Amino acid sequence: MALNDFPEVLKLARRIAMEAGMASSVYPLPGDIEEIDPGEARFDLVLCGSILCHFSGERLRSLLSRLFRCLAQGGVLAIEEPLADEGRCESEAALMAAFQLLLFVPGGRVRTFHEYLGVLEGVGFRQVELEGGSVILARKGGMFGGRDARSRAATRSSGDSD
Repeated sequence: MALNDFPEVLKLARRIAMEAGMASSVYPLPGDIEEIDPGEARFDLVLCGSILCHFSGERLRSLLSRLFRCLAQGGVLAIEEPLADEGRCESEAALMAAFQLLLFVPGGRVRTFHEYLGVLEGVGFRQVELEGGSVILARKGGMFGGRDARSRAATRSSGDSD
């Protein structure tokens, strides 16, 4: 398992891995996520937690493209981010996150599921699923139940459930 973060955070993660008896399966990838080389088709799972909202349009596309390349065929990108509702007015958590980004992160943005869907499809992901209303799963190849994300979103908006 590779971890990318600031060096001090990675030291803490290493200590936790040692305490859990997992130190031999964890290796750090310190440095800027936009500058490190994660390799090609190397990972089955990539987790992004509250990081993508810090990137503007082209930087986000570039990063997601690099993450797509580092996933093995069938690999999954899991994105946990504050997500805005389509009208950008109902999710209190997303509104608070957007306000914080406005103050502290130039170019940062809270996006809707459909905005992420467009970028993810644009870099090559074809199966994108919203789980539990807050986690986006995007697969490099393979399927999440046989329907594409747009048909699932249309079904959900019409009141049907999966």
